Amino acid sequence: MIDQGTGIPSSDLPRIYDNGFSGKNGHQTTKSTGMGLYLVKKITAQLNFDLTITSKTGQGACATLHFPGNNVRHKTIKK
Repeated sequence: MIDQGTGIPSSDLPRIYDNGFSGKNGHQTTKSTGMGLYLVKKITAQLNFDLTITSKTGQGACATLHFPGNNVRHKTIKK
């Protein structure tokens, strides 16, 4: 998923998954709780997926879900 927002400052990126962390933008522009990415990271870990987020200030952010091949169930359809 890609957005065209303000981006996440590089100084905030290492902490974006921390419980309660809302970063520089969260304090200046919205009433953030800092729970969204924390919960997403917890859920994806439970499902054996991985989440990565890249961003540059002023250029938006990109969130990618990674689905490991050994985590995919294949169903055989009988004819």
